[in-house]
Amino acid sequence: MIGPRPPHMGDCLSHCMLIASDCAACRWASRWDLYLYMGDDQIHWFSILNSLAIVLLLTGTRFGSDCL
Repeated sequence: MIGPRPPHMGDCLSHCMLIASDCAACRWASRWDLYLYMGDDQIHWFSILNSLAIVLLLTGTRFGSDCL
């Protein structure tokens, strides 16, 4: 078989990543404008409720265990 072989225990693994960008395409001061100034004002209610549920769950597990 020619080509890469699967890694085995004890193998040293390395990786590399090539990142290419066009430096002239976007000024440094305006790099976040795409994410901060979105055109639609849609609120992601599921994400907000999910975050609130996680906060309540973690708060309950933290302070609920003190009562035992």
